[in-house]
Amino acid sequence: MRKFLLLFIAALSISGTINAEKKELKLTYHRRVPSGNNSHIDRAPMRLPIDVYIDSEAGIIEVAGDDTLEADVTLCDETGAALDYSPVINATFSVEGLNPAYVLIEGENWYATAELDLNFN
Repeated sequence: MRKFLLLFIAALSISGTINAEKKELKLTYHRRVPSGNNSHIDRAPMRLPIDVYIDSEAGIIEVAGDDTLEADVTLCDETGAALDYSPVINATFSVEGLNPAYVLIEGENWYATAELDLNFN
């Protein structure tokens, strides 16, 4: 019984350290309406199969989405300058020593942003 109890306690202590600080960010989607076409108003919220995750312990930002979705992913600072870029939707960015402000995901008629608040020092 003691061996079982010791194994159980060891398993609990290991499982507590495995959980990383990986959290999902909220994306804000926007449609691009061609100029001169102001007559169409679409009030339904836009939903795309894209997720943005931050792992603060490893200093990694991960963008994951459907492979059929064509979009560019840019990691930007607070002034809008590009820090890193990927031409595909499934991208991973290392942000050690940087403090990016947002992730910009651009498709043909839409774009999405995810605000970041990181302090990797």
